[in-house]
Amino acid sequence: MHQIFKPFVKKIIYSGFMARWTQKYAERRIASRASDTPAFDQDGLPVPPALLMATIGGHAHWEKFEKGGMDSVKAFADLVDNNGGDFRGAERILDFGCGCGRLARHLPKHTEASIYGVDYKKMLIDWCTDNLSGTYVKNQLNPPLDFPDNHIDIMYLLSVFTHLRIPTQQAWLKEYRRILVPGGFCLITFHDETHKNLKITNLTATDLARDGFGYFNNHAEGSNFLSTFQTRAQLAALVEPDFEVCEIVPSHEGVITQAIAVLRAR
Repeated sequence: MHQIFKPFVKKIIYSGFMARWTQKYAERRIASRASDTPAFDQDGLPVPPALLMATIGGHAHWEKFEKGGMDSVKAFADLVDNNGGDFRGAERILDFGCGCGRLARHLPKHTEASIYGVDYKKMLIDWCTDNLSGTYVKNQLNPPLDFPDNHIDIMYLLSVFTHLRIPTQQAWLKEYRRILVPGGFCLITFHDETHKNLKITNLTATDLARDGFGYFNNHAEGSNFLSTFQTRAQLAALVEPDFEVCEIVPSHEGVITQAIAVLRAR
């Protein structure tokens, strides 16, 4: 009887109705187990509460949060510079899906640009506004953004497309092109066909090769609950109308554990 009941319970937990509740429960459970974190980091910036770290990254380890943010900003800056851009000399940089500032807190070390961040969770935006340099605004799951045309020089998305369905990605790509200056850079991380987490999903390399993309837990779009996997070729074709692909770093080769598409606005 237990073997019959267990799959039924799992199906209910992973249903669309329960997905967001399940995700919130998991985040609170992770936060409750977190070890003590300092009030401030080595630069004197406030450390986010454990729940906020768990909300954006699925863990509440302060050292991992800090190092991951530093490594990601440096990787993005290097990729822009290596592809003919000037990260330090940019006027405006946008952190799309900024969370509780995992990357944005490190930007002043790499650039004198005006810093902008958007996220669709108000509690994350409120924390960044109260504790970090920059301008932070709540957005919705779908476009538009409250920026003028041709306004942003460089923008990046760390682990955002990983939780969006393909039609939503397409809609956002049009919006990114609208707000970026011609020739501006957009860096997007995604789960590609060699990502290590593919093995724990019900997807296969054959599925991705056939369709170009696939979803794991296709509920609660925008949350960590849903995972989107897509091939590098599919991503390149998706962005082609609005962006030139400068390079795509496979997930197994870069500092960041996801693939990185380096795009230049047409």
